[in-house]
Amino acid sequence: MTGESRSPLRQIAGPGPSPAEGPVHIVVAGTIATGKTTLTEALAARFGLPAVVERPDANPFLERFYANQRRWAFGSQLWFATDSAQQHAEIHRRSGGVQDHSIYENVHVFGAALAAHGALAEDEWDLLQAATAPVIDSLPPPSLVILVEAPVEVLLERIDVRGRPYEAGIDHRYLTELTQTRREFFERWTRSPVLLLDSDAIDLRQPQQTEIIAESLIDYSPKLK
Repeated sequence: MTGESRSPLRQIAGPGPSPAEGPVHIVVAGTIATGKTTLTEALAARFGLPAVVERPDANPFLERFYANQRRWAFGSQLWFATDSAQQHAEIHRRSGGVQDHSIYENVHVFGAALAAHGALAEDEWDLLQAATAPVIDSLPPPSLVILVEAPVEVLLERIDVRGRPYEAGIDHRYLTELTQTRREFFERWTRSPVLLLDSDAIDLRQPQQTEIIAESLIDYSPKLK
């Protein structure tokens, strides 16, 4: 690490530092209300990279999904996966970027959770995986994955403070399942370093705090220097 402060990041999976060739692609992964969008924007500004954010307002199925999950889960999740894949590919066609979600989560975290809750039928879950597998396999891996976590109780408090109507039905069990499923998926990840960040232990709204994180990342991606 280049600074004197202790890094809040620790590697939980993946290889050593990413190769120096190719664009820098940082994926910021995490359950809702962990602060991943705040971190995405801070790191993008720090490293002069585009911030690539999820676009739920552009998903034509999402409003219908909230009204009838069983009917519209497949279309909504396939749209998110397709959009994420397109953004991922664009990041690698240009000069890199910091992405606050990933196709991996769209399929193997949210898709898995929807299947577990019965919103996706078994054949729909199988089709979602089969339809996205060739795309996932063809995409270059990100340079780094930052997995942002916080205790579920903290996430529920943040959700309550935000007061977003579409988040009102999110409960402890669902957040716990998403957190566990995401952690298990990325602990098996072998294509990039996976760095864990506890966002309850650091204030991501403070520039000096995100600077510590940014300085720590340089050890894992030489092109950030």
